[in-house]
Amino acid sequence: MPHSIERLITARHHDPFAVLGLHRDHDAWLLRVFRPAASRVSLLLEDGPVAMSQSDPRGLFEWHGANPPARPWQLAVEEGGTTFEITDPYAFEPTLTDQEMYLFNEGRLLEAWRSFGAQPMQQLGVEGVRFAVWAPNAERVSVVGNFNNWDGRPHAMRARGGSGIWELFIPGLVPGDLYRLELRNRASGEILVKTDPFAQGFELRPGSAAVVVRPSGHVWNDGEWLEAHARRD
Repeated sequence: MPHSIERLITARHHDPFAVLGLHRDHDAWLLRVFRPAASRVSLLLEDGPVAMSQSDPRGLFEWHGANPPARPWQLAVEEGGTTFEITDPYAFEPTLTDQEMYLFNEGRLLEAWRSFGAQPMQQLGVEGVRFAVWAPNAERVSVVGNFNNWDGRPHAMRARGGSGIWELFIPGLVPGDLYRLELRNRASGEILVKTDPFAQGFELRPGSAAVVVRPSGHVWNDGEWLEAHARRD
């Protein structure tokens, strides 16, 4: 575990969920949170906030308890003299299905834009955005944006096995938020900041960041035309 924690803190871990979030610790429960810019993190329980202990001065916080907090747990984070509440992104399970990943790797996921990129959705009653990208040569992939000061450490994505696909749901994000993808090359260790190949919107020049886009509510009314066109064929 010390090796895994070091890889997480230095932004090299391919599966941050193996370290962060809720884990069984012998006869108790352990919750880890990584907020590199935080001076204090508290877990918000029904009985009130409980300060988490700082297990590493580089931003790792821990809580131990006899009973697990209900998913998705809330956190109060103090950064730069400001305190705000968030839902921990490492409280959520992946949502890309095995079928989607299989078809994508087969080259047969015909509407991949519905699965990849930034997808606003709800998980466990919480609104947010699921990010998914294919980056088979990456050692680590993170979502960076205006919501984390473009820092690749707080929102590292999880690798979905050997598929080359990375995924993370970030609660609280909304359409209009700016983002990019930060990757660490597995072979060279070089850190690259890339645009999302499945992005559905971008900020106006001179900016070039991708934008989270609200799902289209447009309803097509061309059913009769399509039927007539099919008959002509």
